[in-house]
Amino acid sequence: MNILLVGNGQHANKRIIPSLIQLNFVSKIDIVFNEVIHHKVDDSRINYFNKNDKDNFLDSSYDLIIYATRPDIHLENFYEYYDFSNKHLIEKPISSNFNFLKEVSFEKKYKNKKVFESLMYFHHPVIKKIQTITSNEIIKSIKCSFKVPHADFEHYRYKKKFGGGSLLDQGIYPISLISSIFGENLKLIDSNLHYNSDFEVDLGGIAKFKNN
Repeated sequence: MNILLVGNGQHANKRIIPSLIQLNFVSKIDIVFNEVIHHKVDDSRINYFNKNDKDNFLDSSYDLIIYATRPDIHLENFYEYYDFSNKHLIEKPISSNFNFLKEVSFEKKYKNKKVFESLMYFHHPVIKKIQTITSNEIIKSIKCSFKVPHADFEHYRYKKKFGGGSLLDQGIYPISLISSIFGENLKLIDSNLHYNSDFEVDLGGIAKFKNN
């Protein structure tokens, strides 16, 4: 299996690359970086390439392309490498600007190939347990939360123009969990984002849903 990984940041090196090199069926991993190599893994299957040299290294077809860049440039990269694979796995969220949902160009690309938003926690054994409970029991209420400690304040998560903010970064987990359980029967009844005057993005929030 040949894989193209777009992005060589913290998440790629901490999570994605270590996972890929453990898979015996992965024979080749091409990694595209923008300007500098943040970290280099010593593995014979891995090749590093500057984005400006893509025309000299890209295979005509990859079995999978993984996008591990900032949310604000996910779709830009997706459009650029779209023709090189039929399967595209994009780190959550697909975009920090939801206007793409109304774009005809994205709709056509989405229908023609397999495009996934990466929420890997759905494959955790705990999720199967939750699905069993919700299928066999009468559920009166579900409460879930997701929290992370502060990171380096220069990180893109604190920059509005880069698609930062808690809603897209952490809020997507409890919201996607609830919506996956109840689907179309879910109705938002209250929500609120929390801000701090020292930051330009939301640092947290709360949402309440009700189903029929």
